Formats: sequence, C-alpha cells, structure tokens
Amino acid sequence: MMLILTPGRTSGWGYTEGEHHRDWPVLLGLLTLTYRDAANSTASLNATPSSQIVCMDPRHFVPRSFKEDSEAIQATGRQHFKPERDLLYRSFMWIEANCSDGSTEPTQQQPVSTKRGVSHGSRAPDSMLLWLISNQSGSTVSGWLGLSKGAEESGPHSAAAAATAAAAAAHTGKNNFKVTYQQKNVSCETLQTQTSKPLETLPVAPLDIEVLTPDSRDQSKLDAQRQNITERTAVLAELLNSLGLRMYQALSSKQPSTNTLLSPVNMYGSLVTLYLGASKKTARPFQLLLGLSSDTDREDCVSLVDGHKVLKTLQSINSLVDDGPQDEITTQVWAFTRQDVQLSEDFIQGTQDFSDKSFIRSVDFSKPQEAEQLVNNFVEKTSDGKVKGIFKDLNSSSDLLFVTSFNFQGNWKTAFQPERTSLQEFHVDETTTVMAPLMTHTGQYHYLNDKVRRCTVVKLSLSKRSYMLLVLPHEGANLHDIESRLHTDMSDWHQSFQEGLLELSLPKFSMSSVTDLHDLLTNMDPEIEAQLLGSQADFSQLSNIKPFTIDKAVNKVLFEMSEEGAEPQDKIQEAGIPLKLSINRPFFFSVIEGESNAILMLGKITNPTL
Repeated sequence: MMLILTPGRTSGWGYTEGEHHRDWPVLLGLLTLTYRDAANSTASLNATPSSQIVCMDPRHFVPRSFKEDSEAIQATGRQHFKPERDLLYRSFMWIEANCSDGSTEPTQQQPVSTKRGVSHGSRAPDSMLLWLISNQSGSTVSGWLGLSKGAEESGPHSAAAAATAAAAAAHTGKNNFKVTYQQKNVSCETLQTQTSKPLETLPVAPLDIEVLTPDSRDQSKLDAQRQNITERTAVLAELLNSLGLRMYQALSSKQPSTNTLLSPVNMYGSLVTLYLGASKKTARPFQLLLGLSSDTDREDCVSLVDGHKVLKTLQSINSLVDDGPQDEITTQVWAFTRQDVQLSEDFIQGTQDFSDKSFIRSVDFSKPQEAEQLVNNFVEKTSDGKVKGIFKDLNSSSDLLFVTSFNFQGNWKTAFQPERTSLQEFHVDETTTVMAPLMTHTGQYHYLNDKVRRCTVVKLSLSKRSYMLLVLPHEGANLHDIESRLHTDMSDWHQSFQEGLLELSLPKFSMSSVTDLHDLLTNMDPEIEAQLLGSQADFSQLSNIKPFTIDKAVNKVLFEMSEEGAEPQDKIQEAGIPLKLSINRPFFFSVIEGESNAILMLGKITNPTL
C-alpha cells in the first residue's frame, strides 16, 4: 500500500508549538489519510492514537530494490533516527512525526518534544517519508506516507513530488509484519477453498501418571529460522504489547478491586499455537486479533503467516531475560485430547516452539470426574507443584484441553535491605487498611511525577535486560482511569524519566493467576470469542476428527520476587536528601524485556496480603 498526502494550509492540520520550528506539520486529532489501494480504488486509513509513525528523510533513504526494502529501513533509517527516542509518539490529542534534518546527526541532548509539538533542534527538511501502522477494528494496516510542507508547492521539483517519489520508490505492497512472518509462496487465499496440503497428524500417547517425561523434541526444527531475530522481536513486541494491554483492560475492568496478573507473551503464544490448527476461515479472525493480517487481505481471503516463526520469536524474547541466577522464565504447555485422536504435526510442533517443556497426552473422558482428577494430578506433578487444580467441570464429550504456564522468578538488580523491611499500613481503599511487609531501598532511580495523569512512575532494574515499571496513583486519583490509558501513557513515560535519589518502600509480593481464554475473549468481545474458540470456530487443521473443538484453554501465570539482588545495597552519598516514596495503596506494575520492549507481564496489586 502507498499513501500519498500533501497537507494544505486549510487542511485542519496543526503545527509544532516549540521554539524552533513552526513550518513542519504535526498530525493532530484523528486524521483520515486517503490513498489508492492495490486495485487502484480509493480507500482511507484512519490515523488513531494507537498508530505508529516511523519517519525517514527521503534524502537519506533510497531503497536499493524490492528485496532490500526492509533492510534499508533497518540500516539507513536507524542511522539517522534513534528508535528509543524518535519512534512511536502517541496520544489521544496528537500523533507526531518526529524527524530531524539529515544534515545534522540527532543527539541525545536535543529536545524531543514540547507539550503539543516537536522541537527538532535543527532545520526541518522539506519532505518526509513515513511508515504508518494503524490498528483498525482489530486489523493492522500499514503503508508508506509521502509528506511535504505545503500544498501550494507544485511541479516535478516540489517537496510534494519529492515525497511522492520517495514513497513510490519504497512501495512494496507488503507490510513489515507480512514480510517478517508470512509463509513462503503464499498469497491471499480464498477462505472457502481448502488447502491442497494433506493434513499430517501424529498419534498421541495415553496419559500415564507414572510417566512424567516431557515430549521428545527435534532440536533441528527448534534451532531453525533464528536469523534476523532482533528485527523480528522488535516487530512482534509491539503487536503483543498492543493486544496484551487490550486484554489486561478487559480483565481488570471485570475485577476492579482484585489483584490482577496477565502475561501478554503467554497469551499471545497460546493464541498463535491454537492458530496452527485453525482452518483458513478461522485463521483470518486470529490474524486480525494478533495484528498479523496483511494489507492485501480482503474479507473473502487470508494470507497465512508462519506461526512457527512467531512462536520461536516469542521464545527468543523470553530467552533474552534469562540471566543466570538473576531472572528465569519457564514456559510449559499441556494438551489433553480424547482417546483414538491424532493431532496435527503443526500443532504439536507449535507447542514445542513456544515452551521449555510440552506434554501432549490422550485421556478417557467417558468418566469426567476421574479424568479431571487424573489430568490435574499430572499437571501438578509435571509443574513441580506450581500448577494445581487447573481444570474443573470436565464433560464426557471434551475434544481438547489446553493449558500453558508462565513462571517468572526474578531478583532485583540491587538488593533491598532485609533489616529495613517492616509492617506498615497499606490503604486498600478509603475505608480499608491492612498491615503488610514493605521493603525499603534508598538509591538512584529513574522516576517521573506525572501531574497530568496524576501518578508517580518508577523504573526498577531486574536483570541486565529486564525492568519493572511501578505506577502509583496520586492520593485521590483513580487507578482504573490510569489503566485505561496505558497504551498511550507508557510510551510517553519512557521519554520523560529523570534520575534522582529515592527512598522507596514497596510491598513484598509474589502472585499467581489463572485466566480462561474463553472468558477473557468474551469480555473483550463475544463475537471474537465465537470466531476464535466458540461456536463459529473451525479447527479442521488440528485433528483427524471433525468437528473438533477447544473445550478448555487456560493460562497460568506465576510471578515470584524476593528482597535479594544481584548487587549489594548502593552506598548513599552524604550529599542530598532522598525523596521518600511509599507504595502503600493500590498500584499498577509491568515487567518489560528491555531489548525488545516486550511486556512480559503486567498487573495490579490492590491488597498485598491476599
């Protein structure tokens, strides 16, 4: 898709309000970009608060060929623009293209943004080449946008022509996600036609409570497709973060006064694993939800993606966190099917792509109560007692039970002082107070007092590559209001941290949660649940038995932290008085992998004693 737009003086676009430049347009409000699609039909794309705008100066961006387009984005674009600073500014009031003049290398000291605009620190170029990614109705759409300073310019040498030419040169007809994860030699296939590839299935071993060995693995398949992993993790992280925040908001809104925990990585992996068994009709809504749909797809067709590549990328994100004795992530998958059923080789391989250990077993469901006890005992034993009583209310007609577990066991980078841990008041709400052990540490932290959103945000380092964000509402502020804007706010917070001396008091907490995927998708949208796992879902590519249903799909998340750290307590400088911050009321937290910025887990603590 190629988007060509020239802003005019009366187009309703705003201008930067910084000291340096007022001549470069900033995208304000909810814009509609008009373009011509692959069939040369006029269409439109809404730039929304969840849109991403990646900016390139066309004078320094000359794609060498169709094949090299993606590499040019990575190499040439990142040479002039710092991803951690120049990408992804989002707000309900404005979306900005933050670009500097290519004649001057941007530096960390240059101002990044003003309250409602960009302060570039150097002369703005006449035209820009933008890669726009927008989520609309669960579908990810993207394309090139050639942007110039003014519609009054015309002719072959105008800024508008330069932007148009640059966008045309970069036009690929495929978005980053499709290029990164598409299957080989696959175009948009009609949903009604069945795949010509025969379904390859494997027999499933019966469940034996005495045999607790994980499924054997073909290491050659697990090690395949490891190239370009950095690019793939960055692309996938944005997708799973977006979906994870949507899921979290749906979950949290249903239990506003309850401790909540969710793993976007685990949820995303569960859905992609089930996607491997979906028919093309069901694959389409899966891809729409996951953000893996192509801009060439129509309502009657789908361009399938390589689910195995996605799952291996998720595991690569998890492996980035594993840091010896500091932090450890363990992922396990169990699937239980009825006797005499064979499961697709794709699905079985997917459970291994996504996990450290997988267990695929067949069970006699004719006696549901006995089957429930057998399955739950097996899961408990093979999880070292971490996953207990996971299934309830089984029935004799069950086809497949699916469960994943995500266990994060970590330490702080800098240890808290055990001798300073004490029982203190934690205000659950305006009328309820409990006594909870609060750890205390004094040291240098990156933090932000956000007066607009009425909260304080603190960044705590865990391993070399992961960290935690703590978000504490100001007294009288509502945690739910802050949670509802997380997708926008988290991007802004990362740009605004300051470093200072804090005396931080934080409740000791370890928590776990069980989330039913059927219920969660229903909370998001009953139609989504029906299409993906419910009455409209078709899993004809999962088993040799048809119809075949996903009766249970459950996610277990465990989060364990202690006072311990990889480094001793910081030595406090004599000069300076620390700012005291006590996390003594309901707060939000997230654990983030620092290299890809993938959200590993997020949640809220309303009562640390529960």
